[in-house]
Amino acid sequence: MIDDGDRRKRNGWIMLGIGIAILGLFIFPAFIPVSPLDGVKPVSKLADPDSRFTNIDGEILHYKTAGKGTPVFFLLHGFGASLYSWNKVFPELAKLGTVIAYDRMGFGLTVRAMPGEWSNINPYSTAGQVKSAAGLLNALGIAKAVWIGHSAGGIAAVHAAAAYPDMVQAIILEDVPMHGGGSPVWARFFYSIPSIDHLGPVFLRGIREWGVHVLAKAWHDTNKITQNDIEIYKKPLGMSNWDIGLWEFIKASSYDDTKEKIKMTDVPILIITGDDDRIVPTADTVSLTNMMPGACLSIIPECGHIPHEEQPGMFMDAVKDFINKIGGE
Repeated sequence: MIDDGDRRKRNGWIMLGIGIAILGLFIFPAFIPVSPLDGVKPVSKLADPDSRFTNIDGEILHYKTAGKGTPVFFLLHGFGASLYSWNKVFPELAKLGTVIAYDRMGFGLTVRAMPGEWSNINPYSTAGQVKSAAGLLNALGIAKAVWIGHSAGGIAAVHAAAAYPDMVQAIILEDVPMHGGGSPVWARFFYSIPSIDHLGPVFLRGIREWGVHVLAKAWHDTNKITQNDIEIYKKPLGMSNWDIGLWEFIKASSYDDTKEKIKMTDVPILIITGDDDRIVPTADTVSLTNMMPGACLSIIPECGHIPHEEQPGMFMDAVKDFINKIGGE
């Protein structure tokens, strides 16, 4: 028969064993060597003839611009995309005025900031994204623009309207995850565990394969996705440290106060959604009009999460109607 002393001793050894196992799980993997990225190319080999780069507070941003005059359209792409996502509407927007698209930190050909390289605002955070976006407009001599944000890019547009109201003429929010998205508090704590933080970028390298399935989910009619579309999305995976940049973006993503930010702006707003969005449910986007009673709403038929790619003509019709309504200057 086991007495209380032996039972306590046995339980003590069990708890010690569990503690060591947990310690090993969270600490030891941090010392696992990580192989370097394969297929990395110099940015000059990935850039297009009309690609432009500029240094904004130490961040090397990749952008493109076309057209002239006003209004100025400032395009912010969504998660996992890049400025190339706007290819189908870029020339059409340029017919209406000036159009500027850039790669947000963590995506496209914008050079990835490495951990430890910033001392103030995390460039991957929403605040950091907004700061660099405003810095780009200032560098280009643009005082005010119509900010068009797709998905997570729309979150940045909302925060920009609150932080830099004088720079925002209007906002166009396209399939924006206002009711969710970003990393919850518990996840941000989990990501900070040394072993998870160390191996996180390695896990993300699988986006080469599973990213194609996510892209398919974003479209209503997958037959419209061309091999060229897929190659455009994969092109930035030739960037140095793209995996670390994507991981840092995920760690820093927090949209907790976005609903409060939208209440701080009174600029004209257009909300666009596909009628078959399976990434950000159409009903969620439509419900934003309850938060913004004065907002215009356009639901694009036979369309998924990326109207400007899947139904560019209808997307442009909605934008033109909106610009005509607000005056366009």
